[in-house]
Amino acid sequence: MIEAKNVIKKYGAVTALDDFTVNIPEGKIGILGPNGAGKSTFVKIALGLIGTTNGNVTVLGEKLTKNSIEIRKRIGYMPEHDCVPNSMTGIEFLIEMG
Repeated sequence: MIEAKNVIKKYGAVTALDDFTVNIPEGKIGILGPNGAGKSTFVKIALGLIGTTNGNVTVLGEKLTKNSIEIRKRIGYMPEHDCVPNSMTGIEFLIEMG
């Protein structure tokens, strides 16, 4: 379960998320929207990879700002672009990261 309340994320003068609130139940989900809608920004916030400018996010019942490392241990994430260096096989990468 992911819950966001009144989340604001700004990059300088650009507002990526503006008073964003959502409650996502447990299970498999997809996030759809046009380019620049804030999908990737929200996912990065929910993973604890970037912070919010304002607002609260709870993931798996835990407040994100206090438990982001523990939460990340329980979540799978496939980034938009390749994350395995060309010099490594998938197995080598998993061993390195594991």
